[in-house]
Amino acid sequence: MSPSHVGDLTTPPSKRPCYPSSPPVLLHYAEYLRSVYANAPLTYPDKLSPEVNTPYIKLALVKGTKVNNLQDANEFTHLTLEGDLDLIFQHKEEIPMDKVFTLDNDSKLHLVIVEGAPGIGKSTFVLELCRQWLKMLSLQPFSLVVLLKLRDKEIGLAEGVGDLLPWEDHPTDHATLVEEVRKRHGKGVLFLFDGFDEFPVHLRQTPSASYVMKVLNGKALPHATVLVTSRPSARLHLQPLMRSDSTKLIEVVGFGEEQIQQFAANVFGSESKTLARFDDYLHVNPVIRSMMYNPLNCSIITEVFSETWRSKKRVPHTQTQLYTEMALWRLSRYLSGVGDPLATALPDTLSDIPNDSPLYKQLFEIGKLAYEGKQNSTIIFERIPENCTDLGLLIEHQALYRRKKSITFNFFHLTMQEYMSAFYIAQLPAS
Repeated sequence: MSPSHVGDLTTPPSKRPCYPSSPPVLLHYAEYLRSVYANAPLTYPDKLSPEVNTPYIKLALVKGTKVNNLQDANEFTHLTLEGDLDLIFQHKEEIPMDKVFTLDNDSKLHLVIVEGAPGIGKSTFVLELCRQWLKMLSLQPFSLVVLLKLRDKEIGLAEGVGDLLPWEDHPTDHATLVEEVRKRHGKGVLFLFDGFDEFPVHLRQTPSASYVMKVLNGKALPHATVLVTSRPSARLHLQPLMRSDSTKLIEVVGFGEEQIQQFAANVFGSESKTLARFDDYLHVNPVIRSMMYNPLNCSIITEVFSETWRSKKRVPHTQTQLYTEMALWRLSRYLSGVGDPLATALPDTLSDIPNDSPLYKQLFEIGKLAYEGKQNSTIIFERIPENCTDLGLLIEHQALYRRKKSITFNFFHLTMQEYMSAFYIAQLPAS
């Protein structure tokens, strides 16, 4: 999203609204939330995506009219998701961030659904919302902006509003806060539920069994405003919640041609020859180029190109080759970090690593984890295999609020989980 689309960023502090009528407990809790968001990492783990202060969050308001992608003449409609499970073929128009929480009519907005492919920037978007609220740049009509990661087991187990308002070390104030929010039926509270596709399927399917689902459908805290992010593949369970008079469907559409060029220029900086070679590389590799619309893919592709070009290796021309190089690069970087001499002696493929080596045994177990996850539609793991490290292929996530001690893991990209699943299958006996 371009800087001109960032709401009231230019409003001087003296002109920003304040809410002296808010009860002290709400003001106190708001300060706690701001301190949490101020210390939260606002970039993708391991710097595998653009930072949120770069103008790369492009939003689309999705209209109800389905379109034929081959015939529709609206150029913006063609800037959409790709992949078997992540297609949105509906008319859309660009929407600035400051219009996300407004409706054209006088109806009250209850639910905003933000969809997008993995790595497209959904979590970056909600973190940017938190950043703007904590700095009092926008979202000031909301007394509280509460970010909750739906991957956290505790959120799925929530039984009431208190479980959605984490506040460590303040049990007395917390009870007062819960009563105040309940008395207001959630008015003035914005809940940001990030990762609906990571929410347990059985809770999605049985709304009455989950307090989160009750908040989403307005049965609980009906005056609250809710934004939920999700992959489109999970829309089946969000569809019943969509109401034409109180719901918005928004898509994070990723990079256009201009953003791709800007991103590459930022990565390669003053290396004009490398940038020119990279442009040539994309020109003759349409499969790789088609992946560049996704910011996370952009990071992966530029990193792999830089590494292979620097080491004078053959640059990848297929998606499989790309992820082979990415796996080897991350593995090499991990081994280098722990002082393992294998870092500079890895073979050209994971399968060529001697199968009696400790490294191979770890890769086999991680591949098995990936495969079993794919079989069970699991992308979030509570632990890594025994006697294994993440090898740079898995990313650790700690709960945002310190009172919740849960740690989860996932592959840094869903395609890497698929790649490691294929590696595992290839190692099994032919029988």
